[in-house]
Formats: sequence, C-alpha cells, structure tokens
Amino acid sequence: MFKVGQAEDLAAPLVVITEPSLHEQNDRCQCRDCQELRQRDGCTHPHQCMRRAGELLDTLPQKWDPRVEQPEDYEKEPDESMPEENTEVFDYRISTSGNLSDIFRIFTDDVDTSNEVLIRKVSQGNGESEKIVATDGSCTNNGQEDAIAGAGVFYGHGDATNQSIRLPEQVGDTKIIQLNQTAELVAAMEATEPIAKTVQITLETDSKYVISHLTKSLRKMEDTGYINVNNAEIIRAMIARYRLREAPIHVKWVKGHNGHEGNEEADALAGRATTKVTEDQLVLDVPPKLRITGAKLKMLTQKLAYMAIRQRKSAATPDRPTNA
Repeated sequence: MFKVGQAEDLAAPLVVITEPSLHEQNDRCQCRDCQELRQRDGCTHPHQCMRRAGELLDTLPQKWDPRVEQPEDYEKEPDESMPEENTEVFDYRISTSGNLSDIFRIFTDDVDTSNEVLIRKVSQGNGESEKIVATDGSCTNNGQEDAIAGAGVFYGHGDATNQSIRLPEQVGDTKIIQLNQTAELVAAMEATEPIAKTVQITLETDSKYVISHLTKSLRKMEDTGYINVNNAEIIRAMIARYRLREAPIHVKWVKGHNGHEGNEEADALAGRATTKVTEDQLVLDVPPKLRITGAKLKMLTQKLAYMAIRQRKSAATPDRPTNA
C-alpha cells in the first residue's frame, strides 16, 4: 500500500460495511468485505489491515483526508443565467483543479496556512431572500498627496446600516492609497458585513474596476499570487468575505450620475465621508482557510518572477527619511 487512495479503499469497509450484521471485529470474520480482501489481495488479516489503513488516514490533516467531505464534493458552477442586464455572478469556489503545476506555488508569503476544511455550502438562491445594496467611492484631490478618499454603502432610506467610511492612511503594515478606485473597493468590501450570510445580495456599482476584480480578473489574480496588483490586501479581504457567504452574490453595473437612486445615495455617502475629521478603521484580515499566497508554478514567467522579486525587495526596503 503506497497511496492515500489505496488506504481509503482498504479502510472503507470499516465505515460502510456491506453486511454490517455479519462483520466481526477480528481476522476470522467471514463477511463479504473480508472474504473479498482474502481472495483478491491474499490478505490473511483483513480486519487488522482495515484498521491499520484507517489509522494511517487518521494522521492526515482534515484538509487532505479523503474521508472528509471537501468543498470540491459539493461546489457547483455558478449560475450564469442572469435575469438582468449588466449583471454578473461572483464565483465563490475555492477548489483547485488541474495537475501538479496548478498545486505548487512560488513566492509565497511567510504566513501560517490552515489544514482545516472550510465548511460552507452556497445555495443557488431563489430570490425570496435578497438584499440590494449600492456602493460608490469618492476622493478629494484624487491622485494628490493631500487626497482624502471616502466609501459609501447604501442599503435604503433611513437604514441604520448605511455606511460613510473615510479611508485610513494605514492598516497595519498596509498603506492605503487615497484614490477613488481604492474607495470603491472598500465600499464593495464592507457592503456585505451587516447582511446575514444566507441572504442573496445584488451589489450595484458604477465601477467597472470593482466588477472586474470580482469576476473576470479574479482567477488570474489568485493564480499569479496578486503580484503587482494594486490594492491587493483590500481585494484579498473583499474576496474572502464574499467566499464566507452562503448565498449567491450578483454584481450589477449601473451608470453613474444618471439618476439611479441607489448610486446617487451611495455617492452622497462617499462624498460625506471625505469631509469627516477622523479616519475610520478597516479590517483586512483574511481567515487562514481562505488565504492564498504565491503564484502557481504553471503561471510563472520570467517577467512575473522579476516583478515578484522587485516587489519583495521594495517591501523590505524602508522608506528613506525626508528632510524637513
């Protein structure tokens, strides 16, 4: 016995016995499974071999134990048949498929990884429980040193959960670039927080930048380890929050400043955020079960490796002090 699959097959009768009433916990057992092991494999101690295979499997972390239900056992293709125009569906799947070059990653971060299984099943949704939320970003002096960015999240008139967020300059070791696009990402990241995980969400935004990072660009970013991706830590946190949910998320593009009620209200909240005296706090933590670092070996090119090395050197080099 050399492979995990062989151990799984051998230990299977201990979990699902073909004839439970006939199986005996000893090597003299004459049940169908034990007889098959004797005849097919020449095994003289079938029950003992089954038990030993199970013990070997017990040494595996939960994430690698084939007896444990894994996300790939129940994850389905997102339903792309969207009833509304300009609407796309967020892909919540976390499983990796392919060959070894899809599994091995390089330029990984020095962070703890998790061997636990993420247990959450996403329903396909039926529209009976749905929340529509509009998001927008704003920035004064966009692109300048004195820029102030704000994010707006609108759930409804008079809704206490409406958010007006002034972006901080720093979150831990992560510098928050004060730009309109950054604010739009933060708004989308925070939009799901007050909503129960089982409620289907339709996110309305005028930002094709946000929509791209939630849909078309998502897999490529993850496959290349977010190398040279602006606002990577915010995007990671946003994706993680979305993947922890248990109902579909639809992302809908709406034309900005065109009289769309939700967009206008979110824009007003974002603008109000830029006038706040104090910064708001952001949390960019990603649960270890959802933390992806490094680029797939399959995706690595000379150019990508060069960018990764430069990015790491830049992060390790402290800023030079400036003269007053």
